Formats: sequence, C-alpha cells, structure tokens
Amino acid sequence: MDTRHTVIDPGLAWLDAFCEPGYRVTFAHRVAPRELLTRMGADPATFRRRDAAAAEQAQAQLAWGLSVARAGLHEGWAYAVESTGGHGSGRETLRRVSCGTRALALLRAADGGWGFVLAEEGEVVATRESVSAGRGAGALGDWPWRVGLLGLLAEEPASGQGAGVGARLLALADGALGARLPREQVEWGWLVSAEVGDVCPPAAPVGIGPGVPAPARGRPQGVGAGPGPGVVTGPEGAAS
Repeated sequence: MDTRHTVIDPGLAWLDAFCEPGYRVTFAHRVAPRELLTRMGADPATFRRRDAAAAEQAQAQLAWGLSVARAGLHEGWAYAVESTGGHGSGRETLRRVSCGTRALALLRAADGGWGFVLAEEGEVVATRESVSAGRGAGALGDWPWRVGLLGLLAEEPASGQGAGVGARLLALADGALGARLPREQVEWGWLVSAEVGDVCPPAAPVGIGPGVPAPARGRPQGVGAGPGPGVVTGPEGAAS
C-alpha cells in the first residue's frame, strides 16, 4: 500500500469555512439532482430553487432532524449539500441513493468528528470505520490513506500537510471517484432544494407514563405565556 500522502490543494478548504459548523455532502454517479433528492427522501412537490442564504433561512424554521439539501450536477455526478443534519450521510439513505449506481457521503460534524460512506448497487462497501480496521475500501482504494484522513484527529492536520478535514474529504472524493464539488455553484448558485430527514420526536414530559401522575395543569411559576410548540412568530423567509 502506498503510504505517501498526496499533496492537498489548499483551495479545497473552502467547504469548512462555508458550512460552519458542519455539513453533509452526498454524491451519486449519473443521477439527476432531483432524483438524488427524491432518493434521499424528499417530496418532489416541495422542490424549490434556493441560494445559500435562502436555504439558511429555511433551515432555521425546520424541526430538529430535518435539513435543507441543495442539489446540482457537475461532471456526471449529482451532489447534495446540507449545512446541518445527518440524513445524507446515513447508511440506509445511501443504500437507496446508490441503487443502480455508486454513491458517496462525506460528513463533518459540529463536534469535529468526520466520516465517509461509500455504497454501490444498494450496498455499503466502505466506511471510515471499516477502512480504518483494514477491511476493503472498495473503489476508494488507498485514497483514505493518501489524503491523510485515517488517523487524523478532528481539525488537526497530518504532519506537514496543513490541510483540514474538509479539504481532505473533497480530495478523497476527487481522487478516488472523480466526484468534484463545484464551489461557485454551491456558494452562489440557485439550486434545486428540498427538506430531507426525519423529525425527531420530543422526549416525553417528566411525570408522564404508566402509573405516574401527570403534573399539575398550568405553567411553572415564573414562566410567562408564549406561543405553543411549532408556532411561527415571525414572517417566513421566502425564496423565489
């Protein structure tokens, strides 16, 4: 195995700065952007074009577990970018996305954690964990090592390389699969978008359960009146 690190283009580091504090990028080969969103679970009736600012406004109004994914097409690969949420990097989602093709998901979490998942023909064939354990990397080959991802601690770059996680993840997609994320489209383009993910149910109130009395009615002392859960108190951000 070639253990030499590939020189990372510092220009690839833009994704970490653009999508703070984290992101999910999903690639699918020879799939249309709308089809990619549909495979990720989006309702085609909700598709609309958004730029990055409009997506951020829409994201702020979503329930926990949902995210706005913006999708485009570049050099034969559809891509979907989420600045929050983890739906695009889920293994079950990627299995659906990869039916009849190849798909790759890249993840950079808010806590500095990161990962990747490769799926082909509906089956997951490589993850960060499997590759780290020495199992097959599929079409990724030795690229996780070549770009210095494995063994990388959060934002700490490999010795002498000076490139962060985002640059290395994009170098992995480019080097192994030829999947490239077009910066100009992602930063400035009006791309087709939709909500993806699953709403996380709220935790049961304390005191509610079999044989447990419900708390007294009314608000806790010192808590003022306000709108109920899910009530929008301001105008919705609209994007044309």
